[in-house]
Amino acid sequence: MSGRRSLKPLSLDMDREVPRFGVCDIESYKWTQFRVCGLGWKTYDDDGKETGRRYENFFTMEEFCEFLFSNEFPYNTVFAHFGGVFDFSFALKEYFESYEKFFLGEMIPRGSGLLCFDVSTFRKVDRVNESVKESDVLGRDPEGWYMIRDRKITFRDSAAMLPFGLASLTDNFKVEHKKKDIDFDTFEKVTDEMMEYLQYDVWGLYEVLEKYFSWDLIKGSGSAFTVASQALRVFRTYLKKPISSINPIADDFVRSSYFGGRTEVFKPFFQQCDDNLIMRSYDVNSLYPAVMREFDYPGSFHFETKLYIEDRPGFYDVDIEVPEMYIPPLGVRFKGIGNRLIFPTGRFRGVWSTVELNYARSLGCKVLKVHKGMVFRNGGFIFKDYIENLYARRKAAEKYSVEDVLCKLLMNSLYGRFGLNLLREMLEFDCGQMGVIPHMEIQSAIHDSVNEGGRW
Repeated sequence: MSGRRSLKPLSLDMDREVPRFGVCDIESYKWTQFRVCGLGWKTYDDDGKETGRRYENFFTMEEFCEFLFSNEFPYNTVFAHFGGVFDFSFALKEYFESYEKFFLGEMIPRGSGLLCFDVSTFRKVDRVNESVKESDVLGRDPEGWYMIRDRKITFRDSAAMLPFGLASLTDNFKVEHKKKDIDFDTFEKVTDEMMEYLQYDVWGLYEVLEKYFSWDLIKGSGSAFTVASQALRVFRTYLKKPISSINPIADDFVRSSYFGGRTEVFKPFFQQCDDNLIMRSYDVNSLYPAVMREFDYPGSFHFETKLYIEDRPGFYDVDIEVPEMYIPPLGVRFKGIGNRLIFPTGRFRGVWSTVELNYARSLGCKVLKVHKGMVFRNGGFIFKDYIENLYARRKAAEKYSVEDVLCKLLMNSLYGRFGLNLLREMLEFDCGQMGVIPHMEIQSAIHDSVNEGGRW
């Protein structure tokens, strides 16, 4: 962890509010030709008791996008499953072209899609008074008017929390509305079968999310909107004392030793010399959770050194000599071929942890020179309670149940959260000339023309 703040313990609080939200889903023909959008949500009284449910169909994106900001829709969060790679494209196009009424705000990319994005309605004023929050000042238009936010709605991809297909989710979570099967070639026109299929998708996801947010560890720790962030919140409920952060210089140094897994293609060879000789293939059960349970981890930064200290947790910039072997142990980034991760033999330089270097030395590798080392205090078995509790709960749970799925997901998702890149990528639109429609197009059943600028 980098920065000045430490990671502090968090108390389980079962009185935390469960998020209120809507769920949308879009059906299209051949991916780009919009047909219909469904939106579902529930209503509650002041005591949190459900008072009803409501479902609406929309046959144009304009109707859907405007309805969300009406008084009829009470919430400020809308989920779509894998919406970041599909459904959000339709909404973004509509909101972008309606720039006089809507303001597109923060967008967080995720792979080739979006994790979430914000859209706001606004009013224009010639001056900003003191009662307006700074965060509600969206900017100024070309004529110099201030744009002041009236209401904000956030679109979120629920697959960031539950990275599974909707069919398996509705089945494993045992909800009322299970995903139906349908022939997508029939989507050229809106049919009763399509409408029923859409409604089941909307309510199926809604019911899954209800169970997800109401699960005791998620409700008690407070909800987050990615599985890694949720795992971190749950983990904090098992912390007995804060975990110290490290300064940016130490963080940069340690991070230079942080790689992904190795992906070389190994060519196994086995020659049956006699009938008693057999080949065994091994797999580690729950590798990340097993490592988190069985090993201690570095704590706070202690000191710098130019000596290699094998019995203290640390990270070292060293010259190393690796003898010829079939599977060399130490990885380095090789900038000559696209910054790829390679595992060479011979003499080279890199940054590795004491765990990696001690293992390499056991295979005959030699540390030739220490350019810089950072030694840390022993932080102890900080993940042990978290993993043991979740593993016990999963072992006692019915296979593929909510408990089984979520315990496995939380165990496997925490480790990488500690290596999260602090430089977060952001997206924003370059609106260019006001009044000029962007060169993008998503076909709809009502308007089926193509912009001259090409397709998006």
